[in-house]
Amino acid sequence: MTESIETNTVAAVGNATSHERWLRAAQANGFHDFLFAKDSFRRASRGRKHWTNRNKPGIYFWLADNGEAYVGQSVKPQSRLRQHMRDHGDIVNAAFRSCPKKHLNALERQLVKALEPEFKLRNIKFAVSTGSAVAFDAIVSPAEQKAFVEGGVLDQGVWQPLEEPTRIQARKFEKFSATRDSQAALRAVQLFVSRAIPYPGTTEFGFWSVSLYRSGFIRVNAGHQEVFTWNGPSKRVRVFSDKSLSLLRSWRAGYEMPSWVNFVRPASLDEWLSGSRLLSTRRLIVRLMRHTQALNSGSHCPQLLRIQLPGPSTSERTGQQSFL
Repeated sequence: MTESIETNTVAAVGNATSHERWLRAAQANGFHDFLFAKDSFRRASRGRKHWTNRNKPGIYFWLADNGEAYVGQSVKPQSRLRQHMRDHGDIVNAAFRSCPKKHLNALERQLVKALEPEFKLRNIKFAVSTGSAVAFDAIVSPAEQKAFVEGGVLDQGVWQPLEEPTRIQARKFEKFSATRDSQAALRAVQLFVSRAIPYPGTTEFGFWSVSLYRSGFIRVNAGHQEVFTWNGPSKRVRVFSDKSLSLLRSWRAGYEMPSWVNFVRPASLDEWLSGSRLLSTRRLIVRLMRHTQALNSGSHCPQLLRIQLPGPSTSERTGQQSFL
């Protein structure tokens, strides 16, 4: 197995030392499947057979061509690794270690701590420090992030036209706009985005997205993870927060980044998005936006944020100065 992975990767990496360190570390930490980015992680090195663990829970550990690495978890690791390829573009190899779903967080934390001293990890989750610059930091500086999660006010940023997503979503949005509950849904989504997302106009599409489904169901994602869901005026809104918030109606969400889902009555959303609850949601969103770029940008519906509703303007409705 070792010979197979070495033969197929040393030349591609261009730095045998980095590759050899990665391979030794992977083997020493129990990784048993070795994969190749050049075939989109279809086959494992053992006999070059199709990867049989591609849809089983476990931990992956990939190497970039500059020697940096990443440790993550997934219940569908092949799909997750392919998403990483689209996000990073310089992955060379990956290793995989099976793990029961209930132990994923504990094992991922353990492996990040074990591998961080030897590699520059691109992780945000569980890492003491990230090994390379994060794209989000160039948009929202670390100082602005800190101020935002501590209750500071950032402006809306610069909203872009996003003509192609607008065109793609036009018919669906037109049908949605004619429904009885559309204005209530728009107010809820715009309220959440304006309060919980830093510089939403500037970070839109690249770091967060909002998707409209045919049933009128609306979901906001930060990075790869759901942070807000509208199910209709008669049902509770789902608002996600970090694990510091554990209320009566909070439930542990089964996502990669530890979080809690809070079920909020639409009429109470304005009040809920304030104080410690708002800050808990902001902390989660900033971590997610630093962790990875938007997953659902292909279904992003810009019209949900740009429609002008009757009554007070969005800025008047969401004047953040009075909410904390």
